[in-house]
Amino acid sequence: MYDGQGRFHGSTAATVDYVVKQSGDTVDNLRAFSGFLEAAKAAGVGPVSLPDDLKGRIDGVVRRVSSASDELAARTASNSAKIRDALDTIRKILIVLAAGMLILAFAGLGEQHWSLNLQLKYYSASAARK
Repeated sequence: MYDGQGRFHGSTAATVDYVVKQSGDTVDNLRAFSGFLEAAKAAGVGPVSLPDDLKGRIDGVVRRVSSASDELAARTASNSAKIRDALDTIRKILIVLAAGMLILAFAGLGEQHWSLNLQLKYYSASAARK
């Protein structure tokens, strides 16, 4: 049971790490996209540039994308911490459970040992009387 608990914890932690990494990559991509929009807004040829209303709309998109990337980063960090806390709690519970089962197994073996010794003594005593 202890070994299974360790495998469960390891695979679940690896899955959380993978999801956190993917989220981080997505945040990086969103932030890079915002940078590209800012660069596109500043683009122009000679004295000709984008109209002010279009620049304003690009600014709005940049704000929304930046807000979304910040929100994703914050929620990922929060959820990752909650999941890791839950995994640690489950791990501790399973370790205690495995230890309890081990103690019960030893107690059961000890009981069988004493029972076997008493039976052998009984049979030895009855064989000696015959």
